[in-house]
Amino acid sequence: MKKQRTPESAYIEAASLCVRGEQCSRDILNRLLKWEIDRDDALSIVATLEKERFIDNRRFAGAYARDKAHFQAWGKGKIRYQLRMKGIEPQIIDEALESIDASRYDDGMRQAILAKARSMASREPMKARAALYRFAAARGYDFDKAKVIINQCLKCDDEME
Repeated sequence: MKKQRTPESAYIEAASLCVRGEQCSRDILNRLLKWEIDRDDALSIVATLEKERFIDNRRFAGAYARDKAHFQAWGKGKIRYQLRMKGIEPQIIDEALESIDASRYDDGMRQAILAKARSMASREPMKARAALYRFAAARGYDFDKAKVIINQCLKCDDEME
């Protein structure tokens, strides 16, 4: 049997979610609608949470971008796409991406591509190159930066043989 939530209890649960971790307004709105809260009440709850600073899309976007770049080794393209899917404004997304430490980002990209290169069974250079480019694109990495790292990886492999 589903738990019936009142707007007041939904507000308390949503605020509790926000206290435990950064949330964006769209995620909370979707959660409220999933809880079968009336749309007008859900929008009112989200507005209240924003006014009380439980929800701050700018703060969320910065934390999301830094965490995904550092812990999942995502590229800026993938992070941008995911933030856009969460309804974050383009200006806020740009600020969030700028907040990523450049040297940590580059190091994470290098480590991810190197790990992928080591794990590949195929040593045929053209197939390896294509697989690494697909991997870099799927992670959302900048093509030019990824190209340099991929060339370094394949050059090192060629020298070891």
